Amino acid sequence: KASNVSIIIQKKDLEIENVLSLLPVKILKTRFENIGIGYSISKGIELLKKNDPDGVLILLGDMPDITAKHINRMIDEFINNSLQKIIRACSQNMIPGNPVLFPKSFFGLLLKLKGDQGASQILNNHGEMIKYIKLPDMNALTDIDTQEQFDDWKRKKSFS
Repeated sequence: KASNVSIIIQKKDLEIENVLSLLPVKILKTRFENIGIGYSISKGIELLKKNDPDGVLILLGDMPDITAKHINRMIDEFINNSLQKIIRACSQNMIPGNPVLFPKSFFGLLLKLKGDQGASQILNNHGEMIKYIKLPDMNALTDIDTQEQFDDWKRKKSFS
């Protein structure tokens, strides 16, 4: 349901770029390494805002349990969101997670992000503006950062 999909990568990530070039996505490249997710979000908003989107869904690349069905559900909630709330995924037991869909009224704050904090401070400061969407199990919290974590995740998935 997303009308445009853009993915932010570092300029040096040629292998990732080659894989992404086979998909119907726009690849946005940053020049700087290890500056943090705040910088990536800020740069993404800067590059996307010229297209005047109604909102932006921030989905981290290391969350394998998030599916197109989950994303479409969040987009549906956003479309029916007359109060222009932030749409945030959470676990079955209401633990906040990712992805997060921000309306364009938050772009100014997202543009100011730096470092490795991401948008957590914005979410903390605007709790009254968040609508939580329950995803199955712990899907909104599964975050894989190492090969060992990925192997464990694959092993658990093969048993379920």
